[in-house]
Amino acid sequence: MSFNVSFKHQALEALVGGQSPLDFSNLSVGHLDGAHEFLLAYGYDVELPEDLKVVEMIHRQAVALLRDKLLDEGEELPKEVYDPQSLEDIGSLFVYASNLDGKHDSIQPWACALLKVMHVFAHLENDIFHLFPQDIKTQLIRPFQSYIYEDSVTNKSVMGSEQDGEKIVLERFEIKPTKSLTSSVIKLLAKRDMFAMTLLDKVGVRFVTRNVFDSFRVLRFLHEHSLVSFPNSIVDQVTNTIYPVNLFFEAMDELRSRSPMAPLEEIDEVMERKLDQHFSRAEFVEKENIFSGDSYRFMKFISRKLIRINMPEGRQVRFFYPFEVQIMDYDTYLKNLQGPQSHKSYKERQRMAARRRIFGFKG
Repeated sequence: MSFNVSFKHQALEALVGGQSPLDFSNLSVGHLDGAHEFLLAYGYDVELPEDLKVVEMIHRQAVALLRDKLLDEGEELPKEVYDPQSLEDIGSLFVYASNLDGKHDSIQPWACALLKVMHVFAHLENDIFHLFPQDIKTQLIRPFQSYIYEDSVTNKSVMGSEQDGEKIVLERFEIKPTKSLTSSVIKLLAKRDMFAMTLLDKVGVRFVTRNVFDSFRVLRFLHEHSLVSFPNSIVDQVTNTIYPVNLFFEAMDELRSRSPMAPLEEIDEVMERKLDQHFSRAEFVEKENIFSGDSYRFMKFISRKLIRINMPEGRQVRFFYPFEVQIMDYDTYLKNLQGPQSHKSYKERQRMAARRRIFGFKG
């Protein structure tokens, strides 16, 4: 008995070979019927008008993003891949990206790049955040806002209660702007280890404190006032490049051995000395981000909150959703705004990485 020993590389490499389809340089779809079958397995039946309309919308979005964000000056998409009339059938993109007959050499890489962008758009458009953006953002952000008020004398943001309890003066409190669809697409294209379900920072807050010690006070406040639940944190998403937790506890133990309370000057002196003398033991936590500058210093963690959505029919939908918390002292904040670690530089490095990935050989 003989067996067929021909296998399609892309399917096996993606399913069990650990390769992302965004890193493939071609497909293996030779005709329109095969393209429609490919789309059906993906999730869209283009024989259905409502599905075809969605795919055509995603195509338009991908074309716009390529033109506006990823193409360099002087580059232009071929009309065969961007113009619906020239394309005639959306399945033609898959045939062009495969180029099995060798007739589409000039447009093959463009069709492939466009499909990669469309793939990311499709998953983001169907992410649960896209269905309930305002409900999710409100339930995640409102609890933080309830503990932030403006001091009428200093005009500073204060974390705490106006009536009583601990108060922490902040240099800034920022609600992270909801990541745009365009920004999300570029981020997912740029990072090989990410996909739509792992885009964890769509919603977030940032606390800019007066000093490093206040950064730890903010952490304590968040926990003690049930604004975050540490069992809901995502362990592999933690970053702390400001001050190591192990040395912080040792510094606090030394101070507490003298008195349960200490002035800031003494706290700063002990923390600085502890770090200088025991730097070799410092347990910083750093999650690699190839787009951040080397001097970007902050604390960051991703937590999750149970979101409740009341549906029209009276039932309630519940699911956990992630959000990001960033904390940094003011000196660090100012440094992070400048040079290679600035947001503008970060975005450009991310754009170039996305461009290299979708075009492969292009720079």
